Amino acid sequence: MHAKGTKEDEQQKQTTQQQVIAYIIRNGAASRKEIAQHLGVTNATLSRITNTLIERKVLKELGEVEEGKVGRKQVMLDVLPDLAHAVGFDVTNTSIRVTLLNVKSDVVEEKRWFYGALDQKVLDEAIAFTRGMISRHQDSRILGLGLLLQGYIEDDLCLSLPIRDIKGQIVDRCGLEIHMMNNVKGMAVTENYFGNTSRDFLLVKYGPGVGGVIVVDGKILMGSKNRAGEVGHVIWDPGSEGSPCRVCGKKGCLESLINFGSIIRQADPELEYEAANAETVLAASQKDGFQALKGAMDKLAASVSTFIDILDPEQLYMAGSIFDEDWVYNLFVKKLSAINRTIDGTQIHRVENYREKRKKSAGVVVLNQYFGQGKKTF
Repeated sequence: MHAKGTKEDEQQKQTTQQQVIAYIIRNGAASRKEIAQHLGVTNATLSRITNTLIERKVLKELGEVEEGKVGRKQVMLDVLPDLAHAVGFDVTNTSIRVTLLNVKSDVVEEKRWFYGALDQKVLDEAIAFTRGMISRHQDSRILGLGLLLQGYIEDDLCLSLPIRDIKGQIVDRCGLEIHMMNNVKGMAVTENYFGNTSRDFLLVKYGPGVGGVIVVDGKILMGSKNRAGEVGHVIWDPGSEGSPCRVCGKKGCLESLINFGSIIRQADPELEYEAANAETVLAASQKDGFQALKGAMDKLAASVSTFIDILDPEQLYMAGSIFDEDWVYNLFVKKLSAINRTIDGTQIHRVENYREKRKKSAGVVVLNQYFGQGKKTF
């Protein structure tokens, strides 16, 4: 009985240590009193735990700050940022981005490759860079690699990119544990990790295509083939004579009609551009008085409205750099509110600092396994 109790006590100690680390990482430097109150443990227990973590060089003490009206000073605790790192590997139709994050989600290293179409040469270069980056930080613990891929993923293969076995190649050459998901799902994990979401929400990303994620009770709804929540691939125009969607292969899906490339071609057919991004869309849209973009907002609002009626989410989050433009975001909210009265303005949100979060999202998928909703112990 005594041995069993000792084992359980040790497990509880490790759990509390993990909770302390996670709290500081997610909320910033904090006093022992604040952490103890949040975790529901005694000050004495918290002091023993934090002293152990300081001895292990996991935490460090900062200066004192006054707390409350009485002016009593509290010693602040923080996590050593280079305690461990997470690798991010993000692949889309137009680029690969490799990042290294420390445990506080700061970008330590980053490199990006752009291309017209993904090929083996650029993938080899990105993997070689990743291996070198891991080697450069071999004195720090590498928690794993977050792999985000654009499009559909089934059986560890990406069905929407020219190279399908990206995960297998990284596993063979980097030797890290891989946490793989669709890139829009990675954005939902990131927004949730930084504490900006409710337990039940719908996240929709616009640009350059259209993606969606359904989160129920804090968990991503994956579906039998990892395709749940794909707002962009519902059929909008069943009689469309356009080209099949590059992702789902269907004609007339929402993405095939309002993707950035389509908006640019409608607005300014003669415009020459290297990438279909928010800046290019806005530049082209000046030619047609933003009519194509406004029409896209009509279609996007109508499709999102259908998902809201089916799911009844607590919150809706709109992601994408196009929504950094206040007038675009406000136009979408206005159009959605006009056709769907079941969701009000207080439930609709823009993902703030989208570009920075997008940059970090692959690495954050790993951090979430340790310091967010995952169960891995540090």
